[in-house]
Amino acid sequence: MDFDAGLLMARQPKSFIIGVRFMYGFRLTGPVRIGASRLPPSILIGLNMLGTLLFVLLGYFVGGLVEPLLHSLDQHIKYLFPALATVAIIWLIRRLLLHFSQPKH
Repeated sequence: MDFDAGLLMARQPKSFIIGVRFMYGFRLTGPVRIGASRLPPSILIGLNMLGTLLFVLLGYFVGGLVEPLLHSLDQHIKYLFPALATVAIIWLIRRLLLHFSQPKH
């Protein structure tokens, strides 16, 4: 499925202006597309301010909710990588020992 920013801007210009901050990969192309639209500057400024406010508030509150979860996840991950490395080293040593212990024909 292709995503066409021009089509979205043509169909829903107000939603596009408010939501461009939330769309990954549109930090550069979104404002260019918005600037090329024929919407009056007063509407652009108002919608841009609304989008900014939503982005900041959602980022602040969602970030506050997610941060403790990520911190507790970090406490578990720091033990996961050494455990996986140990398993990988044991597997590699076992494989090498089996390979070199087999008689050659």
